Amino acid sequence: ERAEGDGEKVFPVVNGEGIKLLSINLLSENEDDPIIWRGPMLAGAIRQFWTDCDWGELDFLIVDFPPSTSDVTLTAYQTIPLAGVFIVATPQDYVSMIVRKSIHMAEALKTPVLGVVENMRSLICPKCGEEIELFDDGKGADRLGLPLVVSLPWRKEVAQAASIRWDDLPDAVKADALKIAAAAEKAQAPVRETCEAKEGGCECGSQSCCDTCGS
Repeated sequence: ERAEGDGEKVFPVVNGEGIKLLSINLLSENEDDPIIWRGPMLAGAIRQFWTDCDWGELDFLIVDFPPSTSDVTLTAYQTIPLAGVFIVATPQDYVSMIVRKSIHMAEALKTPVLGVVENMRSLICPKCGEEIELFDDGKGADRLGLPLVVSLPWRKEVAQAASIRWDDLPDAVKADALKIAAAAEKAQAPVRETCEAKEGGCECGSQSCCDTCGS
């Protein structure tokens, strides 16, 4: 399925649960074609994803950043009024070194870093349900100096699922997802209060009218 447009706005793809999605790949004629663009073109696409996409009313807008401090990431920080960022990483020394660059970039651009989502610290045995630690030092979030939001184990039934629907997820996976949502909602609360306090409500339609978006 491809994203469509009417010449003025781009309309994101919407899945069966009402989740809206947009990526450069969804705009390509052939999903196997590489995107061979230089930084300025990629930066322009990021700006259009925010300004020219008809997102409608959202609970959250989630931006999946690449693990880098590239032009694309910088443009997103400077274009989108972010309430905060989560750091998603495996708890390893080498990964932590790379991730710290992203943390320092967010701090330099005055974007709150909300905490760490540890990915694949452990795996759940598909036969007996035992949780097996893959990284034993337990210092992932501490190593980065950030609060741990949740630690996500590797689960075979999720990794091999052809599609993932909320109703089909194990209760433990739903509980982990709700922890992330709660942390995001907590970060968004003061931003919403700022918007609501403004005379006439939100001025830019983002529900993030503040110093970040210049309103």
